[in-house]
Amino acid sequence: MPHCGRRLRSSSVTEDTVPSKQLKVESQGAGRQENVKDEEVSSDLCSICYEDFNFKTTLPDCGHSFCFLCIKGVALRVGSCPLCRNPVQPSLFERPSFCSSDHASSSAQVREQNPQPRTLAGGESTNYEGEVKWLYRSRGRGWWRFEPRQERDLEAAYSAGERIFELIIAGFPYVIDFDIMREYRKDLPRSTLWERAIKRIVEDGSSKGKHVYVVGVAGVKQKRDVEG
Repeated sequence: MPHCGRRLRSSSVTEDTVPSKQLKVESQGAGRQENVKDEEVSSDLCSICYEDFNFKTTLPDCGHSFCFLCIKGVALRVGSCPLCRNPVQPSLFERPSFCSSDHASSSAQVREQNPQPRTLAGGESTNYEGEVKWLYRSRGRGWWRFEPRQERDLEAAYSAGERIFELIIAGFPYVIDFDIMREYRKDLPRSTLWERAIKRIVEDGSSKGKHVYVVGVAGVKQKRDVEG
């Protein structure tokens, strides 16, 4: 039975988790931009996943805050705030971006290392030194990073020798196939239209390897332009 990424997650905040990131969301339907700012809240937990905020996003109309992927999934499926039922327009999530530049590593060129063979029999992690990034291919140019919590879940499953791993992404079940390095929706028929390539990158500070253009994190683009 494949593990669900939600069960593997830890609620502790690490330096990769961004509990109070400010996001900007643009509404094409209204033809205007809303700056989403942090507000004082009575809880430090997202009321959808009950974990620490990851890319904290505050809805412009009602002021309720959630993790970006959590509220994106609810908005696309239900269309309203889960706390007050105020309507949420899906267009708000079409072109989100970071408002600050303190997450520059999210959108940059990283170097792809030639991976060493891993032991699928289990237990041993690969012999790497450096930061590990998990990416999925963009529909356009470049690659997206997975959300930091998802990256940790993927790395733990990969290092444990699992072949198949399941994650809940924006409320939808995804299957991660490490053998073919692909992700696809579990609730939809298998089709190349819905599959995306995934990639494991290790940054060790060396000059070896080829550049991989990373657009942003989990569908959130960096505000500034990055040469590709």
